[in-house]
Amino acid sequence: CAPLGRGVPVGVLYLQDCAGRKMAFGEEDRLAADRFGRLFGPCAERLAQQAPTDAPPGVPPVRPVDAPGLVGRCPAFLEVLEELRWANLFEDPPGPVLILGPTGVGKSSFARVLHANSSRRDRPFVQLNCANLPPDRLDERLFGVRDRAYSGVARWVGLLEEADGGTLFLDEVGELSLTSQAKLLTFLDTGCFRVAGDDRDTRTDVRIVSATNADPEVLLGDGRMRLDFHARISENEILVPGLDDRADDIPLLAQHLLDELQARSSFQLRLSEDALLALAARPWPTNVRGLAREVRQAAKTAVRAGSASIDRAHLSPFEAPTAGADLREAKRDA
Repeated sequence: CAPLGRGVPVGVLYLQDCAGRKMAFGEEDRLAADRFGRLFGPCAERLAQQAPTDAPPGVPPVRPVDAPGLVGRCPAFLEVLEELRWANLFEDPPGPVLILGPTGVGKSSFARVLHANSSRRDRPFVQLNCANLPPDRLDERLFGVRDRAYSGVARWVGLLEEADGGTLFLDEVGELSLTSQAKLLTFLDTGCFRVAGDDRDTRTDVRIVSATNADPEVLLGDGRMRLDFHARISENEILVPGLDDRADDIPLLAQHLLDELQARSSFQLRLSEDALLALAARPWPTNVRGLAREVRQAAKTAVRAGSASIDRAHLSPFEAPTAGADLREAKRDA
């Protein structure tokens, strides 16, 4: 079988061995089927969009998610794409979204895909990492400062104004001060905020998408997040799984990361089956970020060694199971 369509597959290409054939399908046949599936994918998506749906009357159809920058086929990954689709179902006004997941899973990439598949796709996508600024600077960055608000401070347009009509993505939202949370809560409820030094409110139309790698229950228990603020920003909550829950996607992700690396370089390498198994067998505490770093370092080692492929020997030291092991068993044993 080979999937048809990008993101959530709209179907599969199924090949069955005919009676009397003396040779079973091999790796070359599988690759050919996969290539055909990718080429036929756009046509299959158009056919699927034209086909009648089984949705009950009155239920609006939900378009498949276009996620060219995200790679995966395992159920846990496809479930996240499904959640992204439903988060965009009611967009007048669009509800806030809270993206949860461990460090390095690419929460900002999922936020961009959410924006790109919304009615705001042609409007700004503005991003702020709340952990990179002290609390007093966060307020200035979010809400802005008017001329002469403070001595020596020029006019500063806040991100809520920059993102007007689009999406504001707040990464590490748990780092916001309780004061900033209260101001954002007012904005979420009214669509208005007060710029420092101004005597009247400013109104903008911005969708707030937040992300954190912390457990919200811990943030609430420690008093670092307001209960009413959390309830508001988590109207749509999406959990992005770590690579521990996506072991079967690791070979696909590794190849995608290598393709991206080669697109910006002059070398051409392939990943050997032994190297792919070794990568799938390892724990990845920093998830996709750590896998990307490993692929980059292994590619550099292979090129310096004059090799045409990345082999197990080019990976950083790690004791992995033998090539005959099942991927899930190999992961568990490691």
